[in-house]
Amino acid sequence: MGTDGELNAKVIKEQQEPLVHKKKQLHIQDVQCLLVMSWFIKKMPVYHVGLKGNKVMPENNFNRNVFINCPFDDDYKSLLRALLFTIIHCGYNPRISLENADSSQSRLDKIQGLIQASKYSIHDISRCKAAKKNEFYRMNMPFEIGLDFGCKKYGNGELNSKEILILAAEQYQYKKALSDLSGIDIQVHNGNAEEMIRKVRDWFYTKNKNVEQPTTIWDDYNVFYADLYKCLGDKNANNMSILEFVDKVKEYVTSLRTQVNS
Repeated sequence: MGTDGELNAKVIKEQQEPLVHKKKQLHIQDVQCLLVMSWFIKKMPVYHVGLKGNKVMPENNFNRNVFINCPFDDDYKSLLRALLFTIIHCGYNPRISLENADSSQSRLDKIQGLIQASKYSIHDISRCKAAKKNEFYRMNMPFEIGLDFGCKKYGNGELNSKEILILAAEQYQYKKALSDLSGIDIQVHNGNAEEMIRKVRDWFYTKNKNVEQPTTIWDDYNVFYADLYKCLGDKNANNMSILEFVDKVKEYVTSLRTQVNS
């Protein structure tokens, strides 16, 4: 047994050892425990606060998830970004197939999982028409609409409560691609980002009276967009992935909420 002074000196010496030497002293069970804890921490949901107390919910929150079925081409990028911004601004969580880069999972499996995990869905049939002569109609979007309606119709439990918004670029455009949608309320955005924001915001207002006015969301979107290009530059802002864009929007909406409460 050492003296108290010797024990204290030993403790101090151990505390001053480099971290790399400390790690070598860990038992294999401790390392495994740390790895498991690290994995769980990464999987824990992160909440982002929206305006008027709305929360951008974690991905596993069925009641706040919004599945998006839309084109991913460059011509649609401005509309997609306006759509994503509006969903987040209204306090909901966009779910889109591009959010998951897991090559081991088929695209259809990803889409089915996202549809089942989302109470709300937004489908845009603007690009169903063939872009070139002798080109086939684009069938992915109508197919995903069918999957969604089938999930709502034949699913059990909370799936029966699913709600669906269908968008189109032109009035009665859907009749050329999906005549079965006759009698369903289709919202037209005319290929305009501001109109996209208005239509989507008005749809969310029927579910949540706390959403901001469409002009407020549009103004916030323009400020956000200008700041994004100023900070990152045109090339980086233009080529940003959907996942990173969503993260940037969530950060911005969180800052707006902080300003409102301060």
